[in-house]
Amino acid sequence: MGLRGRTNNFAKLSAAYYMIRFPTEKNCHALQLFGDSMIVCDWLNKRSYCWSFSLRHILDEALRLISNFDFFSCNHIYREHNTEANSLSKEGANQEQGIWLIIEKIDGVSYQYYHRPFMDIMV
Repeated sequence: MGLRGRTNNFAKLSAAYYMIRFPTEKNCHALQLFGDSMIVCDWLNKRSYCWSFSLRHILDEALRLISNFDFFSCNHIYREHNTEANSLSKEGANQEQGIWLIIEKIDGVSYQYYHRPFMDIMV
């Protein structure tokens, strides 16, 4: 997702929000996330409090969605063990805000395209 001018924590929390929202809409009962931001994992697991006013509304909505799961956890993994995600996050930092790079794999073939979805949390 293009984030020009936004912070790394905004990027990580926004990505987590959408990864939580999708399975919620599909009536999943359990979700286990993995992320390379320890602070975002701690926020989502309620191990620490987010004091940033600009991030709090995203986190509050994510926590509301999490409450619908029977099981939820967010596990921290170090960036060096997640090179593909780290590379994509650097690309997103230079991309126009609100533009998403979509990578789909269909029958073993990868397709990439850019998309600008409706962003309900970018306010």
